[in-house]
Amino acid sequence: MNKDKILQELKAEQAEYEAVEYMALDNQETEIADFKANVIANVKQKKAINIRALEADIIKIKSKALSKGIPYQTLINSVIHQFANDKLLEAK
Repeated sequence: MNKDKILQELKAEQAEYEAVEYMALDNQETEIADFKANVIANVKQKKAINIRALEADIIKIKSKALSKGIPYQTLINSVIHQFANDKLLEAK
């Protein structure tokens, strides 16, 4: 793409953005509360995943879960959650 065409596209996008009409909300606090409730409900939903892992790793994970007295899926979910929230330290 040449520079002029990109500039034209950006100007067209800006014109579309500026053409949007916004409306004031009658009850902003209720709308914000509803939005927060929807976010919380969606964040707490669980989603099934399928992964392929080495059998030796699964055996080790099952062994560690057994020693902790928890199901191995719970242990795997805990590790994923900790990693996603930057609470799992990487070995250096």
